[in-house]
Amino acid sequence: MQSINETCIPGISLSKKYGKIVVFRSTMQALSEPRYIKFLINMEKGCLAIQACEKKILDSFRVPIFDSKETEFRIYSDRLLGMLWKRYGWDSGYTYHMDGALYPEHGIVEFNLNEAVQLADIEP
Repeated sequence: MQSINETCIPGISLSKKYGKIVVFRSTMQALSEPRYIKFLINMEKGCLAIQACEKKILDSFRVPIFDSKETEFRIYSDRLLGMLWKRYGWDSGYTYHMDGALYPEHGIVEFNLNEAVQLADIEP
């Protein structure tokens, strides 16, 4: 696993109430700004990973080009969020945040779902 500068810790937040997955710019920077990403889930291990993809493949998402002020982008997936909430028994009134670990040899950032931090769910 590669060490990441403290100011650039990859992160993700999940909100079932608003049906959104917030992917932080730091996550895309850690993955060297890919054009597409794909979510990988290992329920047995309790991990959600974001894999960098250079072209559109099945179930991948286009990464927007960030302007200088943007710090995140949103993906909406009720199906994925519903599956995670059901599995982990999370409260739908909260957002759950995780910091990630970069595995550059695999082009992924991995998030431990068992270490999700519960936050107030405030929609801007």
